[in-house]
Amino acid sequence: AVSPTPTPSQPLADCMPLNPPGNLQAETGPGTGQVTLKWETAKNAEYYTVTYGLASRGYIYGAANIGRGNQYTVSGMAAGRKYYFVLTSVNRCGSSGYSPEVSAKAGGEPVRIMAG
Repeated sequence: AVSPTPTPSQPLADCMPLNPPGNLQAETGPGTGQVTLKWETAKNAEYYTVTYGLASRGYIYGAANIGRGNQYTVSGMAAGRKYYFVLTSVNRCGSSGYSPEVSAKAGGEPVRIMAG
C-alpha cells in the first residue's frame, strides 16, 4: 500500500487574517492631557495596542494591551499638544499592521511659562 503523502504540520491553520481596526477617530479630552480614541473593531482581534507620539509616524509611546473594546482614553499627555495615534489588532497568531494615523490635541490648555 502506498502511504499518503505527509501533510506539513500547520499549527496555525486556524489563524485568520487580521486587519487593523477601522475608522479610527481621535477626540480631544475628556480630561486634561487626554485624548479619546474610537474605532470599529476588527474581526478575529483578541485585543488592541495603541502607539503614539508628537510627530507623524514618530511613535515613541504606547500601551501594549488596551483591551478588546472599541474606545480607549489615552492619558498623561502634555495638555494642548498635538499627538499622532495608530492602533494595531493582535491575536495569538500575530498582529496586524498599523491602522491609518489620526491626530488630536490632548485636553487642557498648554502650560505657559510666565516671563519673570
